[in-house]
Amino acid sequence: MRLFEVLLLLTPIPFLIWPVISKQKRPAYILALPLVSLLFLLLHLLIEGHRWQMIPAYGLTAVLGLYALRQWRRRDNQQSRSKSLLVVVLSALGGLLLVGITAVLPLALPVPRLAAPDGPYEIGTVTYYWVDDSRQEMFGPEPGGPRELMVQIWYPAEAVDGAEPIPWHDDIKTAGPALANTLDLPPFLLDHISLSRTHSVAGAPLAAGQPQYQLLIFSHGLGGVRMQNTFQVEELASRGYVVAAIDHTYGGAVTIFPDGRVALFDLATIEGDDTAEAGNRLIHGWAEDGRFVLDQLEQLNEQDPDGRFTNHLRLDQIGYFGHSTGGGTAFLFCQIDDRCGAGAALDGWLEPLVEEIAAQPIEKPFLFLKAEDWSTVENSAAIQAADQSGQTPGSVITLPGTAHYNFSDLPLLTPLTPQMGLTGPANGRETLAAINDYTLSFFNNNLVSVQK
Repeated sequence: MRLFEVLLLLTPIPFLIWPVISKQKRPAYILALPLVSLLFLLLHLLIEGHRWQMIPAYGLTAVLGLYALRQWRRRDNQQSRSKSLLVVVLSALGGLLLVGITAVLPLALPVPRLAAPDGPYEIGTVTYYWVDDSRQEMFGPEPGGPRELMVQIWYPAEAVDGAEPIPWHDDIKTAGPALANTLDLPPFLLDHISLSRTHSVAGAPLAAGQPQYQLLIFSHGLGGVRMQNTFQVEELASRGYVVAAIDHTYGGAVTIFPDGRVALFDLATIEGDDTAEAGNRLIHGWAEDGRFVLDQLEQLNEQDPDGRFTNHLRLDQIGYFGHSTGGGTAFLFCQIDDRCGAGAALDGWLEPLVEEIAAQPIEKPFLFLKAEDWSTVENSAAIQAADQSGQTPGSVITLPGTAHYNFSDLPLLTPLTPQMGLTGPANGRETLAAINDYTLSFFNNNLVSVQK
């Protein structure tokens, strides 16, 4: 819970319990506490912003404030002698119970807070709209036309005085219901994510600490979004990496284009009649997205219209990583594109790539971080075969107590994600920290790059 949310709930408690701890009438400073809570409510609305989980707390704060104001005006705070001790105690306990009940929703669904990155750099971010005219769109309700992509880049940045970090998503009103649908949650449940802020500043100047920065590319999972691993891309950017994340159009929960058009997740056109063939087509299409994006980044490095990245990207050996289907994409990309120096899959889905794994063993360092509970037998076999075909034996690491969505920002949504069946029983924040440690160490050790 945020500061003023906590204050407006805790402030009236002495007012409620006073009749139990003292036979004297409430002194002025105790009587004023519900009115102070009203002030905190106003500050909360102005500074932090309202959210539906706090509605019961708003109501209780208003009722207690009006009651205290009435008592104040009457100057009649004397406890009635006709009330027994039992009535007084029950009244106080009832008031405390109401406070506790109003705290349940905001505690169960807090505003998600990303951990502060540990690296020495501030973080900047920019978003691009790129069109690949060489490929036709395969997915969506009306396939055809060029492939359109949204790509967001996080990078080491100079500090900008007074700059506000961007929200986790710039249009959660549109994206929230789409994400909720992907997770089989009620559409309204993610509204409050609009209040969640990152540690990234839009358009900040590139940090001057290094002449060039190592490039990484990230692919989300099926039904995900480009910012689904903000916990990870911000940490990497703070450590000196430039990270480009792709919205794979129609394969992500939602892609919002600059002109306002919205491309929603379209599983029907992705699956087709043959699930195995469809999965193979999907991952190959996403790998081509990655190759196109890398081409665009090479052009940006040659001449950035904004001057930010010109000659500052190290592109000879890039890193590629992804979650789920994005992990399979990373593996395929590193097979087919010589510009890949190392890759990583976060609970990656490699099942459609069995033929590629057998026909073209990967010869680049590759890290597999796996959940304890998700993978099919076929997918586990594919990962094992992929690991044995590479140069880095023993690079399959299973994180105890995790499930598929532990490898994304989702554990930050609520402490109840394990009970909701969305994550495993492992501590969510500790797991995210471990994922960051593994991926950072892996890329530091396997990409030839300037010192981090």
